Amino acid sequence: MTTPNTPELLAIYQHIKANPEEWDQRTYASHTLCGTAFFFAGWAVVRAGGEAVRWYSYEPGREQADRATMPDGREVLIDDEAIAILGLDEDQAGELFFEENDLGDIRNAIAAITGVDPEVVTP
Repeated sequence: MTTPNTPELLAIYQHIKANPEEWDQRTYASHTLCGTAFFFAGWAVVRAGGEAVRWYSYEPGREQADRATMPDGREVLIDDEAIAILGLDEDQAGELFFEENDLGDIRNAIAAITGVDPEVVTP
């Protein structure tokens, strides 16, 4: 059994709520003409010092990455590293990282995982 990293889960929620233009739940990391955005797991890795790598284009004007280089030099899959950073099990990660989640779904997933409503408590 894992122990969720509640402070980090709450901090990421607050970040994406305050900066929706930097959040794209459809892909780990994406570049567009408007800037770079990350999904929930991507933000966990970025906040831990990771930098997205191996960018590739899958539609005109948009690139994505599913790997990151961590400060210790490891190249990791973003979702696997985020699971470790956030202290999640596979089921919790699946619920939180689902690509069609909106902010309300993420709020509910965090509350279910931690017992804390991210709208009530700020990190």
